[in-house]
Amino acid sequence: MRKLFQIGSGSAAGGTAVHVVGFNLRSWTGFPDNAVVQKSVLAVIRADDVQRAAIAVECFHKASLVHDDIQDNDKERYGKPTINALYGVPIAINVGDILLGEGYRLLSLCDARALTAVAADAHIALCKGQGMELEWSVSPRPLTLDWVLEIFCNKTVPAFEVSLVLGLICAGDDEVLRRIFHQYSRALGIAYQLLDDIEDFKDDRPVALRPSAVLAVLCEQNPEPVYISSSCVDSFA
Repeated sequence: MRKLFQIGSGSAAGGTAVHVVGFNLRSWTGFPDNAVVQKSVLAVIRADDVQRAAIAVECFHKASLVHDDIQDNDKERYGKPTINALYGVPIAINVGDILLGEGYRLLSLCDARALTAVAADAHIALCKGQGMELEWSVSPRPLTLDWVLEIFCNKTVPAFEVSLVLGLICAGDDEVLRRIFHQYSRALGIAYQLLDDIEDFKDDRPVALRPSAVLAVLCEQNPEPVYISSSCVDSFA
């Protein structure tokens, strides 16, 4: 069997490209060799674009963490001081902004314009979810689990989905796979956030007041309007 991938330089747009090399798949797929090459979503992939998209995803992710630490006034992440704790809020904002700018700059260098559109949609959704959370923190009120899950679907799910879809676009894109990736990202994002909420209660340390699945369930079990008010008082006591 000959190699499936072959890396070589030279293309109409310049840069390194990864090409699918045709080999006999008749016994497996029933397609002739040329159909495999022409119809495969991996027919031609610009390796430089794949690398840029991957780095852009990392830039977006780190920027979201920096800005999240600022907005939540967190002093520690991964067992180390946050940027805002070490250098102050103004510098931390600037670090997050330059990471966002670098991410979009890298995507602008790629051939596929859809990469930037997907990243922008995820960015806006994340800000919407964070905005819902911040607005509630300013004016706490009884929570429902459905409302908290909506926050998760805006704030957390896009972070997983954009990573998968950017890779899919670099591989030629596919609408069926996009739908599958959306469903997978939704399940994974919600599961991740539920686990994160539960982790907050693994010991007796005070928990910051924010919309969480745990608090939503408690609100639904204690529907009295005064319940959330007393919880706020206790959390700030």
